[in-house]
Amino acid sequence: TGHHTVEHTLETMDACRIGWGKIVTNNNRHPELARPEQSRRGSGSILVETKPLVLQNGKLSLGKPVIKTIQVPSFFKSTTYNLQPTTFISFHWNTFCDVLTERQIKTLEYYTQHAIQLANQTL
Repeated sequence: TGHHTVEHTLETMDACRIGWGKIVTNNNRHPELARPEQSRRGSGSILVETKPLVLQNGKLSLGKPVIKTIQVPSFFKSTTYNLQPTTFISFHWNTFCDVLTERQIKTLEYYTQHAIQLANQTL
């Protein structure tokens, strides 16, 4: 879990992996949807549809899509990154990383599935 002093759990493994998803709503444009308790250091947030890491029948896999709040640090400008609904992004520890191309999404999904298969061999 890096520099976080938290227990190694399914939730921390999911937060630590590079995730991706489709923006549903940019809360900077719709502040009524923002959750102030999740906002930090002047950052905004976006709602993203993503597949979380789940444990099913003792094996890791990607689950059904859920909506997740992703923080966008204040030094990112949503206009620079075009953070609009239907844009795909990557995130790490629930924080925005970058806008993704279709090829990047496929590559990220491929290597995520490969890592999950490797992890399942040791379970």
